[in-house]
Amino acid sequence: MSGGLPPAPHHTRMYLLLGTMLIGGILFLLFMNEKEQGFSLTSAVIGGLRNDSRDVQFAEDQQLDEIQSSRKAIDVVLSFDRVPPVDQDMKAEVLEFHFADLAKRITVNKDVLEVNNGGSVVLRLEDYAGRLGFDAGDASLDGTARRIEVNGVAFSSKDGLSISFPAMGYESLSLQNAELESLEFPAGNGQLSVAEKLSYQLSNDKVSLYSFVGDMGLRMANGTVVSLEGTVKGVRAGGELDLRVQ
Repeated sequence: MSGGLPPAPHHTRMYLLLGTMLIGGILFLLFMNEKEQGFSLTSAVIGGLRNDSRDVQFAEDQQLDEIQSSRKAIDVVLSFDRVPPVDQDMKAEVLEFHFADLAKRITVNKDVLEVNNGGSVVLRLEDYAGRLGFDAGDASLDGTARRIEVNGVAFSSKDGLSISFPAMGYESLSLQNAELESLEFPAGNGQLSVAEKLSYQLSNDKVSLYSFVGDMGLRMANGTVVSLEGTVKGVRAGGELDLRVQ
Protein backbone atom coordinates (compact mmCIF):
# COMPACT_ATOMS: atom_id res chain seq x y z
CA MET A 1 0.00 0.00 0.00
CA SER A 2 1.21 3.46 -0.86
CA GLY A 3 0.69 6.84 0.93
CA GLY A 4 1.93 8.31 4.17
CA LEU A 5 0.74 7.55 7.61
CA PRO A 6 -1.55 10.11 9.39
CA PRO A 7 0.25 12.35 11.92
CA ALA A 8 0.38 11.15 15.43
CA PRO A 9 -2.15 12.71 17.84
CA HIS A 10 0.59 14.19 20.00
CA HIS A 11 1.88 16.16 16.97
CA THR A 12 -1.58 17.79 16.45
CA ARG A 13 -1.80 18.80 20.10
CA MET A 14 1.65 20.32 19.89
CA TYR A 15 0.67 22.41 16.82
CA LEU A 16 -2.45 23.69 18.61
CA LEU A 17 -0.43 24.59 21.69
CA LEU A 18 2.18 26.45 19.66
CA GLY A 19 -0.54 28.34 17.74
CA THR A 20 -2.31 29.36 20.97
CA MET A 21 0.97 30.54 22.51
CA LEU A 22 1.78 32.56 19.37
CA ILE A 23 -1.60 34.35 19.34
CA GLY A 24 -1.39 34.98 23.08
CA GLY A 25 2.09 36.46 22.70
CA ILE A 26 0.91 38.82 19.94
CA LEU A 27 -2.04 40.00 22.04
CA PHE A 28 0.22 40.51 25.06
CA LEU A 29 2.67 42.62 23.01
CA LEU A 30 -0.21 44.72 21.63
CA PHE A 31 -1.58 45.26 25.14
CA MET A 32 1.80 46.35 26.49
CA ASN A 33 2.30 48.68 23.54
CA GLU A 34 -1.08 50.34 24.11
CA LYS A 35 -0.26 50.87 27.79
CA GLU A 36 3.04 52.52 26.93
CA GLN A 37 1.50 54.80 24.30
CA GLY A 38 -1.71 55.48 26.24
CA PHE A 39 -3.86 54.74 23.19
CA SER A 40 -6.69 52.39 22.35
CA LEU A 41 -9.37 52.22 19.67
CA THR A 42 -12.13 52.76 22.24
CA SER A 43 -10.44 55.78 23.79
CA ALA A 44 -9.79 57.18 20.34
CA VAL A 45 -13.50 57.00 19.42
CA ILE A 46 -14.66 58.51 22.71
CA GLY A 47 -11.94 61.14 22.59
CA GLY A 48 -12.96 62.03 19.05
CA LEU A 49 -16.58 62.53 20.07
CA ARG A 50 -15.56 64.68 23.01
CA ASN A 51 -13.28 66.73 20.79
CA ASP A 52 -16.11 67.23 18.26
CA SER A 53 -18.41 68.43 21.07
CA ARG A 54 -15.75 70.84 22.34
CA ASP A 55 -15.16 72.09 18.78
CA VAL A 56 -18.90 72.81 18.30
CA GLN A 57 -19.09 74.63 21.65
CA PHE A 58 -15.94 76.60 20.85
CA ALA A 59 -17.34 77.65 17.45
CA GLU A 60 -20.63 78.74 19.05
CA ASP A 61 -18.79 80.74 21.73
CA GLN A 62 -16.76 82.45 19.01
CA GLN A 63 -19.96 83.42 17.16
CA LEU A 64 -21.52 84.79 20.36
CA ASP A 65 -18.39 86.84 21.09
CA GLU A 66 -18.45 88.19 17.54
CA ILE A 67 -22.13 89.16 17.83
CA GLN A 68 -21.59 90.84 21.20
CA SER A 69 -18.55 92.83 20.08
CA SER A 70 -19.69 93.91 16.61
CA ARG A 71 -23.38 94.74 16.92
CA LYS A 72 -25.50 97.50 18.46
CA ALA A 73 -28.59 95.28 18.37
CA ILE A 74 -29.26 91.56 17.94
CA ASP A 75 -31.63 90.20 15.30
CA VAL A 76 -34.04 87.63 16.72
CA VAL A 77 -36.81 85.47 15.33
CA LEU A 78 -38.96 83.56 17.81
CA SER A 79 -41.84 81.11 17.51
CA PHE A 80 -43.26 80.09 20.88
CA ASP A 81 -46.29 78.44 22.46
CA ARG A 82 -46.57 80.68 25.55
CA VAL A 83 -47.62 84.33 25.89
CA PRO A 84 -45.42 86.72 27.88
CA PRO A 85 -47.40 88.75 30.46
CA VAL A 86 -47.00 92.43 29.57
CA ASP A 87 -48.05 95.61 31.40
CA GLN A 88 -45.87 98.53 30.35
CA ASP A 89 -45.62 101.81 28.47
CA MET A 90 -44.81 101.24 24.83
CA LYS A 91 -45.05 102.56 21.29
CA ALA A 92 -46.25 100.90 18.11
CA GLU A 93 -46.74 101.96 14.53
CA VAL A 94 -49.78 99.66 14.40
CA LEU A 95 -51.76 97.78 17.04
CA GLU A 96 -54.57 95.51 15.91
CA PHE A 97 -56.95 93.57 18.16
CA HIS A 98 -59.51 90.96 17.13
CA PHE A 99 -62.36 90.46 19.61
CA ALA A 100 -65.12 87.85 19.41
CA ASP A 101 -67.35 90.56 20.91
CA LEU A 102 -66.93 93.65 23.06
CA ALA A 103 -67.41 92.45 26.61
CA LYS A 104 -66.24 95.83 27.97
CA ARG A 105 -66.58 99.41 26.83
CA ILE A 106 -63.98 101.16 24.68
CA THR A 107 -63.60 104.85 25.44
CA VAL A 108 -62.35 107.33 22.82
CA ASN A 109 -61.75 110.92 23.95
CA LYS A 110 -63.82 110.13 27.06
CA ASP A 111 -66.82 109.04 24.95
CA VAL A 112 -68.00 105.44 24.81
CA LEU A 113 -67.36 103.95 21.40
CA GLU A 114 -70.58 102.61 19.90
CA VAL A 115 -70.30 99.44 17.83
CA ASN A 116 -73.46 98.57 15.92
CA ASN A 117 -73.01 94.88 15.27
CA GLY A 118 -72.86 92.46 18.16
CA GLY A 119 -70.39 90.14 16.44
CA SER A 120 -66.64 90.17 16.07
CA VAL A 121 -64.75 93.45 16.29
CA VAL A 122 -61.46 94.49 14.69
CA LEU A 123 -59.81 97.45 16.41
CA ARG A 124 -56.82 98.99 14.63
CA LEU A 125 -54.70 101.76 16.12
CA GLU A 126 -51.98 103.67 14.26
CA ASP A 127 -49.10 105.53 15.91
CA TYR A 128 -50.09 104.37 19.37
CA ALA A 129 -48.25 105.46 22.52
CA GLY A 130 -49.27 104.56 26.05
CA ARG A 131 -49.93 101.66 28.36
CA LEU A 132 -50.49 98.19 26.98
CA GLY A 133 -51.33 95.10 28.98
CA PHE A 134 -51.96 91.54 27.83
CA ASP A 135 -51.53 87.93 28.81
CA ALA A 136 -52.87 84.64 27.49
CA GLY A 137 -56.45 85.60 28.38
CA ASP A 138 -57.06 89.37 28.38
CA ALA A 139 -55.78 92.63 26.92
CA SER A 140 -56.13 96.25 28.03
CA LEU A 141 -54.72 99.65 27.07
CA ASP A 142 -54.71 103.33 27.94
CA GLY A 143 -53.00 105.77 25.61
CA THR A 144 -53.32 107.87 22.46
CA ALA A 145 -53.36 107.06 18.76
CA ARG A 146 -53.24 109.23 15.67
CA ARG A 147 -55.81 107.05 13.92
CA ILE A 148 -58.42 104.64 15.26
CA GLU A 149 -60.36 102.22 13.08
CA VAL A 150 -63.19 99.95 14.24
CA ASN A 151 -64.61 97.46 11.75
CA GLY A 152 -63.59 99.73 8.87
CA VAL A 153 -64.89 102.98 10.40
CA ALA A 154 -62.00 105.38 11.08
CA PHE A 155 -61.34 108.41 13.28
CA SER A 156 -58.14 110.44 13.13
CA SER A 157 -56.51 113.52 14.64
CA LYS A 158 -53.10 115.11 14.19
CA ASP A 159 -52.98 115.76 17.94
CA GLY A 160 -53.97 112.17 18.72
CA LEU A 161 -57.08 110.53 20.14
CA SER A 162 -57.15 109.14 23.64
CA ILE A 163 -58.37 105.55 23.86
CA SER A 164 -58.72 103.07 26.69
CA PHE A 165 -60.46 99.85 27.62
CA PRO A 166 -60.21 97.56 30.65
CA ALA A 167 -59.01 93.97 30.52
CA MET A 168 -61.15 91.80 28.25
CA GLY A 169 -60.74 88.65 26.22
CA TYR A 170 -59.29 88.79 22.72
CA GLU A 171 -58.75 86.34 19.88
CA SER A 172 -55.58 87.77 18.39
CA LEU A 173 -53.25 90.72 18.69
CA SER A 174 -50.62 92.03 16.30
CA LEU A 175 -48.00 94.73 16.77
CA GLN A 176 -46.00 96.36 14.00
CA ASN A 177 -42.77 98.26 14.61
CA ALA A 178 -43.43 98.09 18.33
CA GLU A 179 -41.05 99.15 21.10
CA LEU A 180 -41.22 97.14 24.33
CA GLU A 181 -38.85 97.38 27.27
CA SER A 182 -38.90 93.65 27.95
CA LEU A 183 -40.68 90.41 27.15
CA GLU A 184 -40.52 87.60 29.72
CA PHE A 185 -41.83 84.32 28.32
CA PRO A 186 -42.73 81.56 30.80
CA ALA A 187 -41.34 78.07 30.21
CA GLY A 188 -42.55 76.68 26.91
CA ASN A 189 -41.60 75.18 23.57
CA GLY A 190 -40.53 76.76 20.31
CA GLN A 191 -37.60 77.86 18.21
CA LEU A 192 -35.28 80.86 18.51
CA SER A 193 -32.95 82.23 15.86
CA VAL A 194 -30.25 84.71 16.90
CA ALA A 195 -28.39 87.02 14.48
CA GLU A 196 -29.19 84.69 11.56
CA LYS A 197 -26.32 82.49 12.76
CA LEU A 198 -27.48 80.48 15.77
CA SER A 199 -30.65 78.46 16.18
CA TYR A 200 -32.02 77.01 19.42
CA GLN A 201 -34.74 74.39 19.79
CA LEU A 202 -36.60 75.33 22.98
CA SER A 203 -38.14 72.64 25.17
CA ASN A 204 -39.73 73.74 28.44
CA ASP A 205 -37.40 76.78 28.42
CA LYS A 206 -37.92 80.36 29.55
CA VAL A 207 -37.07 83.19 27.15
CA SER A 208 -36.28 86.82 28.01
CA LEU A 209 -35.92 89.63 25.46
CA TYR A 210 -34.77 93.15 26.38
CA SER A 211 -35.38 96.42 24.50
CA PHE A 212 -37.39 94.73 21.76
CA VAL A 213 -38.17 96.62 18.53
CA GLY A 214 -40.10 94.82 15.81
CA ASP A 215 -43.24 92.92 14.92
CA MET A 216 -45.14 90.43 17.06
CA GLY A 217 -48.31 88.41 16.61
CA LEU A 218 -50.37 86.47 19.16
CA ARG A 219 -53.11 84.02 18.22
CA MET A 220 -55.31 82.30 20.78
CA ALA A 221 -57.39 80.02 18.52
CA ASN A 222 -56.23 76.41 17.94
CA GLY A 223 -53.56 76.68 20.58
CA THR A 224 -51.51 79.66 21.65
CA VAL A 225 -48.92 80.74 19.11
CA VAL A 226 -46.58 83.72 19.47
CA SER A 227 -44.34 84.78 16.63
CA LEU A 228 -42.02 87.76 16.59
CA GLU A 229 -39.20 89.21 14.55
CA GLY A 230 -37.06 92.21 15.35
CA THR A 231 -34.03 93.39 17.28
CA VAL A 232 -33.13 93.32 20.97
CA LYS A 233 -30.36 94.59 23.23
CA GLY A 234 -30.32 91.35 25.18
CA VAL A 235 -31.61 87.79 24.98
CA ARG A 236 -31.68 84.86 27.41
CA ALA A 237 -32.97 81.37 26.68
CA GLY A 238 -32.95 78.45 29.10
CA GLY A 239 -29.46 77.82 30.44
CA GLU A 240 -27.74 77.91 27.05
CA LEU A 241 -27.86 81.54 25.96
CA ASP A 242 -27.25 84.85 27.76
CA LEU A 243 -26.22 87.62 25.37
CA ARG A 244 -26.30 91.41 25.69
CA VAL A 245 -24.95 94.30 23.63
CA GLN A 246 -24.29 97.93 24.56
